[in-house]
Amino acid sequence: AKLSLESVGHSVELASDGEVAVQMMSERDYDLVFMDMHMPGLNGIDAAKLHSFEVEDPIPIVILTADATDMARTEAQEADIAAFLTKPIKPEELRQNVLRYARNVGGNGVVVPIKNTDLHGASHTEAQRIEQNSISTNELVELRRCGASDMDLAELVQIFENDSYACIEEAIEAINNNQISLAQEKLHALKGGAATIGAKRIWDNADRLEFSSFEQSADLELLRQLPNLLEEAVAQLRAELDLNAATEQLVLNANNLNSNPSPL
Repeated sequence: AKLSLESVGHSVELASDGEVAVQMMSERDYDLVFMDMHMPGLNGIDAAKLHSFEVEDPIPIVILTADATDMARTEAQEADIAAFLTKPIKPEELRQNVLRYARNVGGNGVVVPIKNTDLHGASHTEAQRIEQNSISTNELVELRRCGASDMDLAELVQIFENDSYACIEEAIEAINNNQISLAQEKLHALKGGAATIGAKRIWDNADRLEFSSFEQSADLELLRQLPNLLEEAVAQLRAELDLNAATEQLVLNANNLNSNPSPL
C-alpha cells in the first residue's frame, strides 16, 4: 500500500497500532487515514470513535477489513467512517478512495495506514482456491501498473523477506513461551506481507496457523517449515523479477534494431 500510494505522489506515514494512530491524527492534519478494523491494541472502529470525540473536524477514515458481515458494516457506519473496504483490496482501489475522500485531492495527500494491515488478505473461501505454487505474479503486475519499477519491487521483496523471517522467528519464540495470542498476531502480520507481494503458499499456511491453538503436532511442524517455504517464495519472486528485466531488455534491443536497420 505504501509503495503504490507513494508511486502516484502521496506522502505516507505508518502507525504501529491504533493508539499511535490516534496520537498522530491529533498532532497532524492528515488528508486521509486507512485503518485496519481488527488490529492489536485499539481496533480501527474504536480508534475512529476516539479521534472523532477528540477533534471538531475529524480526518476521513477508510476502514479495511476481511469481515464483510452486516454487523461489521453497521459498526463502521455508527462510527461515521468515510468508507468500508473489504479485502482483498487492490492498489487501484486504494488510489480511487484517496481521490474520493481525501481532503486535499489536488495535492500530495498524506495517508496513514496502520502497520501490518492485511491489505490483500483473501477470505477463507478464497484461501481454499489458493494452489500450492509458491507465488502469484498478479500482485507484481498490479504494483508495476501503479508505477513501481523492478528496482522498487526488488527492494519490496527484500523488505518482505526480512520482515517475514522476523515474524516467523517471533511466532516460534512465542509458542515456546506459551504466548499463543502473540504468535497469532505475528502470523497475521506474516499473512499480510505475503498477500501484498504474492507469496501464495506462505499466505495459505499462515492463514491456517493464525487461529491455531498449536495443540496439534502438525501445526507445530508447519510453523517450523515456514522459513523453508519463505526461502522458496523469495527465490521465485526474484527469478520472476529477473525474467521480467531480461524480457524488457530483449524488447528494447529489438526496438533499437527496428529503428536503426543495418544498411544493405
